[in-house]
Amino acid sequence: SNEITTPSIKSSSSLEHNQSNSLSVYEKLTIWKQSIEKHLNQIYLDKLSEIDNLLVQGQNHIDIIFKKIPSFEQLVTVTSQQQTIDHTYNDLEFTYAS
Repeated sequence: SNEITTPSIKSSSSLEHNQSNSLSVYEKLTIWKQSIEKHLNQIYLDKLSEIDNLLVQGQNHIDIIFKKIPSFEQLVTVTSQQQTIDHTYNDLEFTYAS
């Protein structure tokens, strides 16, 4: 069986290094979706040829076992870079020894 590694790490990191600042959030999300679709399609085609090969070998009791699909929701996080003012020192009184 041809083991294929998930592209999410590679594609998201190359996306960040390449042009993340020039891409809109919509473009980034679309590129991510397309890379997932491309990956799924490749797995689909690999499994089709796996089934074909078994049929050619005369196997006829072929079944498919599906594992639970991971939550893709967890692979994407939307963030908002708001400027937050650091109030850490506002409440501290500094007394200087003269």
